[in-house]
Amino acid sequence: MTIAKVALQVILGLTFLFTGGTKLLTPKESLPDRGVTGFENIPPMWIKYLACTEITGALLLLIFSAPSLPQVFSKMAGAGFALLMIGATYHHWRRREYNKIGITICLLILCLLILFLINLVEKGSHLVIK
Repeated sequence: MTIAKVALQVILGLTFLFTGGTKLLTPKESLPDRGVTGFENIPPMWIKYLACTEITGALLLLIFSAPSLPQVFSKMAGAGFALLMIGATYHHWRRREYNKIGITICLLILCLLILFLINLVEKGSHLVIK
């Protein structure tokens, strides 16, 4: 169970590190060329703020993926990303970008799965699949 939790945290952490880094390092006008849409009416400083929060959460997931470290930061990052993905899903739905909704829902499910696995590992439970 611990291996699955660590693997999911690393995958999700790297995903958000990449997307946050793209938003942080790419000028607003060039974001659609990179496949990042929906920021036309958002000021550049808000885009950079969102990018910094994604990078911070990603680093929390990556650094605190080790089971011997306190998992409170991983929980906070997972819950924050879950809320972010709910907002992103709604945003893409309003913009009728249905092809991006699947991605945000998959990321939401991974965030919730990480929270579930952290709780299992903290309780010492072992999920056995036969």
